[in-house]
Amino acid sequence: METATPAEIMPRNIRVGVYDEPNTTTPDWAYGGDVNNDSSDIGQILEDAGYEVRLLTFQNLLDHELVLSEFDVFVIPDNLLRENVTMLAKSFWLSGGGILSIDSAANFLGYAGIIPYESEGDHGYGTYWSHQSSDIQEVANLHPATKSFSVGDEINITSLFWSTFDWSAISSTTEASEYVKLLYAEGDSNKATGIAYEPELRGGRVVHLPGYAQNLDEDVFIVEEMESMWIDAIEWLCPTPKSRIAFDISHQPRLGFDPWDEGMSYPDYLVDFRDHLVTHSFTVEKIYPSSEGNLTEDNLAPYDTLILTSPDYNYTNSERSAVEGWVDAGGSLLVLGEALDQITFGKATEQVNTMINPFDMEITEGVSSVTGDILYHPIKDGAETVQFASGGYINITGDAFPLVTKDGNIHVAATEYGGGRVVVSADMNWADKNNFASEDNEVWALNIANWLGSVGADTLLYCDDVMADDFYETPAAKALNELRIDYFLVTYDLNLNLTLDEYEWEHVIIDAPNRFIDESIPYLIEHVENDGYLAMHSFDFDYPDYEPLLNLMGVSYADDYPLGDDFYVWDQDHPVYVNPIDLGETSFSISGPYGDDGDLFHVFDNATALGGSSSLPQNNKCALAVRKDRKTIAMGYIFDQIVGDSDDSAYLDSFELWLNVVAHLFAPTIDSPADVSFTEGETGNSITWNPVSYHPAEYVVKRNGTIVDSGSWDGGPIEVNLDTLEAANYTYVVTAIDWTGNKASDVVFVEVETGPGGGIPGLPDKIFGIDTWIVLVAVGAVVLILIIVLARRK
Repeated sequence: METATPAEIMPRNIRVGVYDEPNTTTPDWAYGGDVNNDSSDIGQILEDAGYEVRLLTFQNLLDHELVLSEFDVFVIPDNLLRENVTMLAKSFWLSGGGILSIDSAANFLGYAGIIPYESEGDHGYGTYWSHQSSDIQEVANLHPATKSFSVGDEINITSLFWSTFDWSAISSTTEASEYVKLLYAEGDSNKATGIAYEPELRGGRVVHLPGYAQNLDEDVFIVEEMESMWIDAIEWLCPTPKSRIAFDISHQPRLGFDPWDEGMSYPDYLVDFRDHLVTHSFTVEKIYPSSEGNLTEDNLAPYDTLILTSPDYNYTNSERSAVEGWVDAGGSLLVLGEALDQITFGKATEQVNTMINPFDMEITEGVSSVTGDILYHPIKDGAETVQFASGGYINITGDAFPLVTKDGNIHVAATEYGGGRVVVSADMNWADKNNFASEDNEVWALNIANWLGSVGADTLLYCDDVMADDFYETPAAKALNELRIDYFLVTYDLNLNLTLDEYEWEHVIIDAPNRFIDESIPYLIEHVENDGYLAMHSFDFDYPDYEPLLNLMGVSYADDYPLGDDFYVWDQDHPVYVNPIDLGETSFSISGPYGDDGDLFHVFDNATALGGSSSLPQNNKCALAVRKDRKTIAMGYIFDQIVGDSDDSAYLDSFELWLNVVAHLFAPTIDSPADVSFTEGETGNSITWNPVSYHPAEYVVKRNGTIVDSGSWDGGPIEVNLDTLEAANYTYVVTAIDWTGNKASDVVFVEVETGPGGGIPGLPDKIFGIDTWIVLVAVGAVVLILIIVLARRK
């Protein structure tokens, strides 16, 4: 089933590397083409669009500078990578980085096995692509890369021989369903000159487009339409991972990711492990050897999780100290080791033990192939057993605890150390390509990455949407990734209770269109009663046990949602329909095969009904309600099944709706300081608000309706000094705004009384609640009028 594929929605600093190669000769691996070096021109175009751009030379790539900790997207202009760096560029893509390929860079896509997978080791010319003459290109599909255009728009890019994919050949490959045709030569839809690719098997996103960025001669001009498409493509290509993982190859581990990494005994044995993580919203990049240091605080800083496997090179004291300090500060460590008495592994395991001893764990003697049982822990989540090829046992002390055992022996253990987490496996081969598909090893790998990568998260997402490609690619999960919210994902109903009980959560998001989770109702009630935030959908709200929870959310069950009926928007201006995406729709149609569209609510006075099964608001017809304190959102309708794009935004409706719902749940909050009263001339008077936001943006302060202060807000207190105010009454309104446009406001009334010496000696400051000066002036005016009247009569 199609799932959300958002481009950039929330602003971010996208770091772009552009390959700068003056050598335009054809390398041995490529077919070639009419190439040129327009890297500076492309770089300038992208920099003018607001991206952080750096030109990368052959030597930069050779020095391992093209890594995800430094760049999000790599642009290969109409040129060819030199022989010694092709696989380094491929490593960047396999880590989860985005690739923008322009014209003749199609050579690289074929040779690297990117488009398509089957072409790996061959440039693919004549089989999957070729040079075809065309000038007019037609926009084939709405996509984030073509969002500035409409389907059928024509773009004149000058009549040249452009790298053109054979769509019939591409459509017969393994990942045909993952390709989107963006452009084709006028009159022949089989000649695809623009392609977008979101991999299912491995690697990050890819876009291939035609065009040059420089004027080659007076007859070949820069095409602004292609420039805008390149710019939009960069936004979509930028990864938004759940968490960032580093894999250390600087100490020559026995197992590695790729065959071109030198020095390892089995360099590509963990390839499936890496690819599985990357295609499930993690990025996984290598820490290369460096003369400036390997496992240092600076090198570890960009990552959430570090993976170490049995090394042939020693860890230094400074490296062990750096890793321990990094974990203590909130990093997570996964160690894949081997038994201490395993042939040729003794020294390597000794090094591993020196790294993990501070965490109260030690790998000991070995054991033959065994299937281990995963113990009851939030990391379990649908996985029951792990197939080990060999390995050993783990001794634990202190706060360490077992995760996988067999016959009382511990094979995998963990600990929560300071602000971070550590998982140690006494066998590294459960993750290798010979065992990874065995038992629950693939699920277990995701569970480990999920748990380690959610250190410090205060948000729990439960999702059982089996219609999605996978639970990490659901609209709710993608919304959290887009909003840069750290979260722990639970996908198994029996694990939800344990996770709710094991950890404290501020925000809980439940997307349950498939499984019964009624056993978790008491935990969810407790969460809401303890002032926690909850956004929840369940197809099962008609089950009576949900009623107490629904009542806490400001609603009660009324009826089943009419099967097949549209969902109608009742208040288009409400923030849940506006921020961060202004949906602009009055209704949404179902296009998913769920067989149960949800439930309808009766809405209490403490909640706001926002949409339902009727075109206008009706009692007992509501399917979306927000409690007025914004702490709960009851979702009776299954938004996951709205997989169309009704507003032609290039984003799926289900994703947009979930994005707005999540953003609303995380909207800023603000306290309410007491009203202020003081005498004119006194000092030390002010108002201090303490708004809270996970991603603050700006603030505005108004006095009696006029803006008196505004600016960027970093999440700290907002203070207004009142000392210069003259005697009068004032109304101050402060508004704190987050980066999605959601707001929180508060009002404080200020009364400034007339100061000493400002009144009339012997008289009070006020008469009948009115300033004495005003009363005297009014009386004087009346007396003056009487005098004038009397004078005229005389």
